[in-house]
Parts: sequence; structure tokens; C-alpha cells
Amino acid sequence: MAEKNMLAYTVGMITFSQFDKAANILTEDADIRAWSIIVTLFGDLAQDKGDWVSVAALTALCEKISIKPEALRVALHRLRKDGWLESEKKGRTSWYTLTDWGRAQSIEVSPRIYSDAITFPPEYHLLISEPMAQSKRAECDQLRRSEGYLIVAPGSYLKLGRYDQADGNALVVEGAVSFVPEWLKMSVFSDALCDSYKMLEQRLQQLSIAPSRYSPAEVAMLRVLIVHNWRRVLLRHIELPAEFHPNGWRGVACRSEVVHLLAQLEKPKLSQLHEGIS
Repeated sequence: MAEKNMLAYTVGMITFSQFDKAANILTEDADIRAWSIIVTLFGDLAQDKGDWVSVAALTALCEKISIKPEALRVALHRLRKDGWLESEKKGRTSWYTLTDWGRAQSIEVSPRIYSDAITFPPEYHLLISEPMAQSKRAECDQLRRSEGYLIVAPGSYLKLGRYDQADGNALVVEGAVSFVPEWLKMSVFSDALCDSYKMLEQRLQQLSIAPSRYSPAEVAMLRVLIVHNWRRVLLRHIELPAEFHPNGWRGVACRSEVVHLLAQLEKPKLSQLHEGIS
């Protein structure tokens, strides 16, 4: 009984577990959408080819953070329709896995999410495009953004690394960046984005992780919530070195917190998440 009391705390007449306390910190005022949580879950726990998770296990995991079975069903339907997941019936239970496309999307962003530090090449290149109509410029901007370019001015695109493509219609300038003005920093790392990182850091610092006290399913969902909160902020911008960061930037500090917390929460095996589930 004494051990049980150590694992819980009481507010009014309601008793919360240590997992509930941590999960509440990570979900309070957060935009928790079932489909996004499922994408994070597969990306963190079942990214490898051949990793299958039963709908029964998904239901049990999602219920731990108050995602109802109805919302889960809608999310799974959407993710199959959008090409993220495929399903297979085994006995009376449906099982899900990432599609090849979904796995590729997950693998692509994993280094940004899980690396303890990001390394950058020393040089940049700047593309200055040909004059064009506004409608065509918008298409060009969209393409360059998808390729990881930073739009520094109309028709001017900056990216880390050397230019290794063939584009006869653009002026290409390669070399170092000597100075980054404040207006350019703020065009990438806006006040709203900076505030999001500050709020995330505060959430992560409030966590008191006790891995030995959690079940495998609880460890799994704490990992998912941490990664979910992290990737929602991280993937809103391209990765740039420190000279582009505005004063008070907390992105690097958040990365350290995330890496530290995930190291404490060792990823459970999928077999552990299916134990005791029919």
C-alpha cells in the first residue's frame, strides 16, 4: 500500500498516477489530434518494415491519453486513405503497419527529431532566379521551400551546402555568410515560433520521469507525447545554424531536454505492448 501511495497524488477526491501527472503536463492546452498521435506512435515505436500493431493495442495505448475508440477508428481510416498506413486482418483483429511511403516520410525526419545535435556544412549557396510573373513566382517559392530553401527576398533563395543541380535560369552564388540581419532571423524564427519553443521547454522541465514505475504502455505513450510535442514545433521551420537564431532562442535547449527524456524512457518492444491484449 505504501508503494501504491508513492505512485499517485490526489487532487480533491481524484487520485492521479505518476503517468497521469506527466501525461497531463504534455497534453494540457495542446492540440492532440488522434491521426497525428498515430503517425508519431508508428514513427517512434513501429517504424521498421514488418512492425505491425494490432487495433486492440492501439486502442489500449490511446485510451491512456483519453483518445476514444471512435476517434481512433476515424484516424486509422484517414491514415489508410492518405497512404500512411496499411492494414491486415489476422483472425478477428485488424493489424496496422506503415506503408512504404509512410515509412519513408518517417525516416526522412527522424534525424532531425532524435539527433542530440545537428551538424551543418560550412558553406551556403544562393539562387537568384530569372524575372517572372507573380503567379509563376509563387509556384517557384513553393518548390524552393519544399527543397529546403530559405526565401531571403523575392526570387532569392538560400540553402546550406554546395549547389549540385543544373539550373541554367538562376544565378548561383556559393560561399560563407558573413552577417545575418535581424529581419532575416525573424522571417524564419518568428515571435510565435520562439514562444512555442519557450512553452515546450517549460513543459519538458516540469516532467519528473520515473521509468521503473511505468508499465511498457505508459513508457510508450510518454515517448509518443514527448516526440509529438517536439515534432509539432520542430517541423514548422527549416534547420539553420546558430548565427540565424534570434536572441532568446530555445530550440537547442529543447533538443537537449527531449534527447535526455527519451534516453530515460527506453523504447518498449512491440511484443510488450500486446501482452495481455486479446
